[in-house]
Amino acid sequence: MNKNIFRMFSAQDIEPQSEAAARARNTLIYSVVILIAVFTVAIAALILYIQQPAWQLVATSISMVILAAVFGLVIGLVRSRRAERAAWLLVVTTVFAPLSIAVFIQGLGATYALALVLVILQLGLACFPPSAFNRIAVIAFAASLTIALTDVLLGFQLQLPPVFQTIFTVIGYLNVVAMLVISARQFSSYPLFAKLLLVLLLVTLIPVIAITYINTLTARQNLTDAADAVLNNAASETAAKLDGFIQDNLDLTRINAQLHILRDYLALPPSERSDSETETALYNDLIVLSRLNQTYITSVALFDKSGEDVADTVLSDVGENKSDRIYFTEAVNSGLPYVSPVLLSHTTGQASIYFSAPVRDEEGNLIGVLCMRYDADVIQQLLTENAVSFAGADVSAALFDENNIRLADSDKPQLILKSVTPLPADKLAQLQAGADPRLPAGNAEELSTNLPTLQKGLENIDAQPLFEAEFDNEIESKQLGIERVTAVRLQSQPWVIVFAQTESTFLAPVETQTRNSLVIALIVVGLVSAVAFFVGQRLSRPVVELTAVAQRIAAGDLSIQTAVNSKDEIGTLGTAFNAMTSQLASTLQSLDRRAKQLTISSEVSRRLSTILNQKQLVAEVVEQVKAAFDYYHAHIYLIDNSSGDLIMAYGTGDAGAAMLAQGHRVLKGRGLVGRAAETNASALVPDVSQDSNWLPNPLLPETKSEIAVPISIGDRVLGVLDVQHNVTNGLGQDDADLLLSIANQTALALRNARSYTEVQDRAQRETLISEIGQKIQRATSVDDVLKTAIREVGLALGAARVTTSVQAGRPVDEHATGGDNGANPN
Repeated sequence: MNKNIFRMFSAQDIEPQSEAAARARNTLIYSVVILIAVFTVAIAALILYIQQPAWQLVATSISMVILAAVFGLVIGLVRSRRAERAAWLLVVTTVFAPLSIAVFIQGLGATYALALVLVILQLGLACFPPSAFNRIAVIAFAASLTIALTDVLLGFQLQLPPVFQTIFTVIGYLNVVAMLVISARQFSSYPLFAKLLLVLLLVTLIPVIAITYINTLTARQNLTDAADAVLNNAASETAAKLDGFIQDNLDLTRINAQLHILRDYLALPPSERSDSETETALYNDLIVLSRLNQTYITSVALFDKSGEDVADTVLSDVGENKSDRIYFTEAVNSGLPYVSPVLLSHTTGQASIYFSAPVRDEEGNLIGVLCMRYDADVIQQLLTENAVSFAGADVSAALFDENNIRLADSDKPQLILKSVTPLPADKLAQLQAGADPRLPAGNAEELSTNLPTLQKGLENIDAQPLFEAEFDNEIESKQLGIERVTAVRLQSQPWVIVFAQTESTFLAPVETQTRNSLVIALIVVGLVSAVAFFVGQRLSRPVVELTAVAQRIAAGDLSIQTAVNSKDEIGTLGTAFNAMTSQLASTLQSLDRRAKQLTISSEVSRRLSTILNQKQLVAEVVEQVKAAFDYYHAHIYLIDNSSGDLIMAYGTGDAGAAMLAQGHRVLKGRGLVGRAAETNASALVPDVSQDSNWLPNPLLPETKSEIAVPISIGDRVLGVLDVQHNVTNGLGQDDADLLLSIANQTALALRNARSYTEVQDRAQRETLISEIGQKIQRATSVDDVLKTAIREVGLALGAARVTTSVQAGRPVDEHATGGDNGANPN
C-alpha cells in the first residue's frame, strides 16, 4: 500500500517537465490532503454522536463519506490524464465539504468561509493556468460568503460543546496549513503575480485572524465571567428568598403556636369542645392564619399530643390520626418548629410542604402541634418569579432536594419530581413508601431525566459550584448545546438552587462579532487578490517593498507606514496597507480600553455585592468610578420620594464634601441630573460650553464635559450617577455605556441594601413583640398584666406616660421614660 501511495505522488504517468504535468500533480496531492481532512471530520462526528446523539452529526458524517468517494473519483481522473476536469471537480467538491459541515453544525460557517478562500485560491494558483484564476477567485468568494451566511440563515444547526467546536475548527485550519506547506515548497515555480497574491493574503490575514482570535477569546471569557456572576448572584438571591420564605413561615407557626386559644381548646375535654365558644374562637384564628396566603396555604390544623387532628380548616381531615407523619413526629421529638420536605398526599397525589410547631401549656409541657400546609406550587412560583427578576427570561432555574429530585423548574414544570439520574431500587422504594411518600408511583427510568453531566456537577458543587452540563432532556435543549450552570445550597433545607444558561445565548455577541470580523477579512482578501492580480507582473520592485512592510506588520509593528510615491495601483495598494495598519492599531487600542472597562465594571460589581450599607455603597461607587478613569469629579444623587428632588448622597473630593455638608440638592427636572432622573435615560454633554441648559456649579469650575446616568430598576428611578471631566469631549458614548452598566449594578445593590435594612427592622420589631408577650404571660394578675403591657409599650415607644382604663375597674396609669432602662409605676 505504501508503495502505491509513493507511486501516486511520483506521478509516473505525468510528464514532470511540463506545466500541465505540474498542475496535474498538484491536483493529485491536494486531493489526498483534503480527503484526509474529510475522513477526519467524519470520524470526529461519529465519536461525538456516541456522546451526544443528534441527527445533524449523522448527516455530517454521511455527507463526508459521499464527498470522500468524489475525491476518489478526482484521483482516478488525474490518473487517467484528465487533469483539467479533475481540477474543476476538486474545486467543486472542496466547496461542498465545508459547506456540508457548516449547514449542520452551528458556529463554523464564518470560520470555514475564511479557510475556504485560502484553500480555493491555492488550488487556483497550483492546479489551473493563469487564465482561469479569475473564475476560481469568483467561485472562492461566492462560496465563502454563502458559507459565512449559514449561521444567520439556518435555524436547525447543532450547537457543539466548546471542545468539539475547537476540534472541527482545528481540522479545517490544519488542512489550510498543510496546503500552505505544499505551496511553500513550490513557491519558486509560481509566477510573480501568484507570489505577490500569496504573500499579501498571508500578511493581511495573519494579523486579522490573530486579532480576531484574541478578541474572541477575551470577549468569550469576559462574557462567560459576566454570565457566571449573573447566574451566581441570581442563584444566591433566589436561595435567600426561599430561605426567607421558609424561616418566615417557621416563625409564623412558632408564634401562633403560643396563642392562648390553642391551650384553652386542648385543655377542654373532647366532649365539651364541639360548638363551644372556644372552638368558634379557635376556628376564627385558624381561618385568619390560612388567609395569610389564600393561594397556597391549603390547611391549618391543630393536633393533640396523640397526633389526632382535632381542628382543621379542611373539615374532612378532622379526626384523622397524624401521629406517624414526619411533620408531627419531628415537632414532638425536637420540641422545635419544623419544615417538612415536599410530601405527596396518599389520596390526591398533591405535593405539599408542612410547617409545624409544638403547642405547650403554661408549665411548658407539650400538649399538641400546630401545623400549616402549603401547596408545593408555592416553591415553583417563588423560583419562577425570582429567576425572571434576578437573571432574565433566557435563564433556566430549578430546585433540587438532597436526593437530586427536581422540586421546581422555571421552564419545564413537567420535570418536577423527577430525579436527575435513575435512583437505586431501594432508595426509590423508600421515597415512594411510608406515611410520607416523596415520589409518585413509577419505575426509576420513568421518574428520571437521565442527565449524568448534571448529576456529576451537583455531586461536586461544594468544590466547583460553576460547571457545564445538560440541564434537561428535552430535544430542543440538545439543539442549544451545553449550558453554563451554577448551584447554591439553601441554609434552611438540604436543597440546592441551580441556575443555567445556554452558552449560545450569552456568547451570541461573540459569535456575531467573530462573524463580522471574518466577513471583513473575506472582503480584505478579495481586495488584496484583485490588486495583486492586476499589478503583480509590472510592479516587482514596489511589491518587494510592500512585502517587507507586510512582514514587519505580521511581526507586530503596527506603527509602520509605507511610502506612497505614485497614484497608480501600487499607490492604491500602499494606501490600503496604511489604512489597514491604522485600523488594526486603532482596533487594538479600542480592545485594550474595552478590556479595562469590562475589568473595572466586573470589579465594581463584585465589591458592590458585599456592601449592605447604603451610605457605604454610594461612597464606594463614586470613589471607584473616579479613581478607575481619572475623572474630574463624580457624585451620586438619590430621589427624595416626597418632593421628587434629587438629594446628593456622596461626592468626591473637597467639592463633594462641601456640597454634602450644604445638603446640596437638584430640583426635579433641572439640569442634566434632573433630566436623567425624569427621562430615565443617560444625559451626555461632551462640551458644556455648547449646551445652554447646562447648570454650572461654582465648586467645580473646571468642568468641561458631563454625563448624568439614571440609577434605576425598570421604570423606577432610585437616583442619578453624575460624572464630570475637565477635558472638552473627554466624555463620550463609551463612558456613558460603561457608567450605565455600573449604575444598573448600583441600583440592584441599593435595592438589596434597602431590603436588608427592612428585614433587620422587621426582625427587631418581631423580637420586641415576642419579648413583651413573654413578659405579659409571666404576669399573675390582670393588674400586673396591664402594668406590664403599658410599661413595656411605653419603653418601646419612648413615651413619658401611658394610661389605660378597664371597664368595671380603676384606671391603671404607668409612667415610661425613654431615657432610662425602666418604668416607674404610680
